[in-house]
Parts: sequence; C-alpha cells; structure tokens
Amino acid sequence: MLLILLIEFVGGFFAWLGLRSLLTTRVRRRTWLPVEGLVTGFRKYRASETARTLYRPYYRYFVEGKKHLGVSDTGSCFKRYRVRGPIRLLVNPKSPGESTVLDFGTWVFSWGIFLVGLFPMAFGVWLAIELFTGKGTP
Repeated sequence: MLLILLIEFVGGFFAWLGLRSLLTTRVRRRTWLPVEGLVTGFRKYRASETARTLYRPYYRYFVEGKKHLGVSDTGSCFKRYRVRGPIRLLVNPKSPGESTVLDFGTWVFSWGIFLVGLFPMAFGVWLAIELFTGKGTP
C-alpha cells in the first residue's frame, strides 16, 4: 500500500508541474506582450558529466525604447536559433525586464512532464484496484 501511495505522489508531483507550466504559459500568452528579440549568443552548459551539451540563447529586445537583455530558461542539444537572428518572446508589461522565449519546445516540454506524471498515477490506481478487489497480493 505504501508503494502505491509513493507512486501516486511522484506521478501527482510531475503532473502538477506540467499542468502549472501549461497554465502559466497560457496566461502569459494572453496577458504578456509579444515582442521580437535578437539572439546575441549562446550559453553552453552540461547538466552532468554524461549529459549532452545544451545551448541556451541569450537575446536582447526593446520595449518602450529601452533595451533589455535575457537568457532562455530552457536549452536544447542543438542551436535552434542563429546569432543575430530573430527570437519570439513574451514580455511582462508590468516589468519589461522579465521575458520568456515563446516556442514550440516550451509547449512540448510542459505536456511531456504532465503526461509523465499521468502514467504513474494511472498505474497506481490500477495497482490499488487490484489490491482492493483481492486480485493482487497484499
């Protein structure tokens, strides 16, 4: 029974993270300003010794005549953007220095984390049903 609760907790945590990210992105798309920025470079980093190298784009953008700088929250294994190329951003109108990259990867990542959480939750429910109906071993 403790194993089922652990599985449900872990699955619920990941589903909650994904759902929160999806809702945050949706709210930002409705309330933040769409702005086109310019990629100025990349930050190269590794999560661990065995991980691949990831690239996070640095960018600059202008809001109300003021220049702002930013770096993407997420990285990719390949450089999706060109230096001196355009990048789509969402900018907080109340705090123009706060921005986020608007791309397909953010949406895919959010849905991926959400679905990764749903699978263990469904498995935990199945185990609980099996246990309580007497078909599984206690």
